Amino acid sequence: LPGAFRVKDAGKQAEIFLAPDADSQALLTELIGRVSIHRFDIREPSLHEIFVRTVRGEGHE
Repeated sequence: LPGAFRVKDAGKQAEIFLAPDADSQALLTELIGRVSIHRFDIREPSLHEIFVRTVRGEGHE
């Protein structure tokens, strides 16, 4: 998926983590061709998520 560095798949829903410079509209366009979308939310990461990502070294592509 364009701009995604992590995907949490929970069966009927998924959480996709995008790189800071990723284009969410490009991701949505890609998803529309692959799956049925019932909801698409964009949110900023929590401080906890930022801390964990920094410690693990994720999202620095």
